[in-house]
Formats: sequence, C-alpha cells, structure tokens
Amino acid sequence: MNMFKKVMSPLFEVYALLNKEPSVIKKYLKVLDTATTVIITVWVFAVIFPLPVWFSEKRVINGHVIYSNNNMDLGLLQNVLDITKEKTKTFTIDAPKSLPPIYLHNNDIVFYLSTLRFPSNTTAVYGAIYNRIHVRLNEKNMYINKVLDQDWLSTVIAHEKIHHLQYERYGIFTYTLFMPKWVSEGYARYVSYDHIPPDVDYDEWLRMVNAGESVNENFESWVLVIHAIDQMGYSIDELHNGEVDREEVEKSLLDWVKNNPQQTIKDAYAFNIYC
Repeated sequence: MNMFKKVMSPLFEVYALLNKEPSVIKKYLKVLDTATTVIITVWVFAVIFPLPVWFSEKRVINGHVIYSNNNMDLGLLQNVLDITKEKTKTFTIDAPKSLPPIYLHNNDIVFYLSTLRFPSNTTAVYGAIYNRIHVRLNEKNMYINKVLDQDWLSTVIAHEKIHHLQYERYGIFTYTLFMPKWVSEGYARYVSYDHIPPDVDYDEWLRMVNAGESVNENFESWVLVIHAIDQMGYSIDELHNGEVDREEVEKSLLDWVKNNPQQTIKDAYAFNIYC
C-alpha cells in the first residue's frame, strides 16, 4: 500500500496543480512555444540556408544551380545531369516550372545539419519547403573502385527531382499531407530506376510476402506502382490524386503473380515497355 502511495503521489500533485494553477501551466507552455519558435528560426537562417554553401563551390549546369565539393569534376557533373534528364524525360509528371538547386555533400555532419536529419541511412532528400535536393556523396553505393558512379548518382538525383515535380504539380499540402507514401515514393522509383526491379529483389519480396514477413516498404511501393500503371492502366494523376486503392492493387498484383508463375516481373514489364 505504501508503495502504491509513493508511485501515485506525484501524479496527484500534478493533477492538483493543473486544477488549481492553470495560469502557471499556460505560462510554461507559452515560454516553451516561444523558445521552440526561436530555435527553429535560428536553425533555418543560421544553419539550413548558409551552412552547405560554406563548404561548397557554386556551379550552374543545364539550368541547375549546383553546390558541390570544390574538387568535383565539372565533366562528371555534366554527364550526371545529362543522364538524369534522359531518365526523366519520358516518364515525368510535367515540365518543371523551376529547377531545384542541388547540394552534393561529402560531409555527413553538414548533410544532417542542413537537412534537419539526425544520423540515418538516408542517401538523399528533397526539401519541399526549402525547394532543394541534398545528396550524400559518401554513400558506399555511390562509388565503383573509388570512382563516383555516375549512373547511381543520376538515379538518386532523378528520384528527388520527381519529388520536386510532385510538389509542383499537386501542391505542397497534397504532397506533404495527403499523398500516400506508397505513391510518392513508388512513382519516384518507377521513373528513376527505369521501373524494372531486379529479379532477385522481386523474388525475395515475393518470398517474404508469401511467408508473412515484414517487407521492404520502399521496394513494395515501387512494385505496386509498376503494376498499377503498366498492368492496371491507371494514370499518373489518378495515382497521385488518391483515386487508386492500395489493397486493390495488392490483390491484383498477387493474382497476376499466381497466374504467371513462370514469368519474371522483369520479363513481363520489359515486354510492355519496349515492345
């Protein structure tokens, strides 16, 4: 009984304070709200905007403003943007009204601080509010024999450019609050990865689905968008405007797999695309 009193006593005291002194609580909340606003404002104007620029050299290529490490090869950047343009020209949502600046980071600390991200395995991010693409260049996938992989970098930038197009076409509120993640991420992969998943990844996803295991959410979104567009015939706008039911697409995809057991997804979708 004594132990119960010790545990419950602080709770009763807080309850009594809330009832007797609501003005005190309101003052604390107001101070907290003001402090939070000040911290975010300082972060935005003292860190997010200027920090990446301090560690980068500005270039303008193909209309893109690019901030990158000083020793970044200009020809390499030109090739990357050419590949990116080629990847997105067929499947883009619309012609962009503006091209977002691209920040290429060799420094993880700068990446995390300037994108409001704590250490994670995030490779790149498009900031809709600040209209910028940030890419971490020191990701292990970015290099082949210590040489920057231009195809991989262009894939990452193309992915983030699609998010920029989604934001421009459907608006910030739809993009940030109402657009299903499986659509926004799945479509970005659909474009940037040429919408043909590797057989080995697809087979592993299918195995995990059949086994009832947790699957890679981004990969699953990719496969669902591929199926919704290429097999079910949904338009890009129908997808992004929330007119496509995910459960319906999942059922249709699994039925398709069941009826085509000998045909890999790569064979099926490559046929649709190129024939």
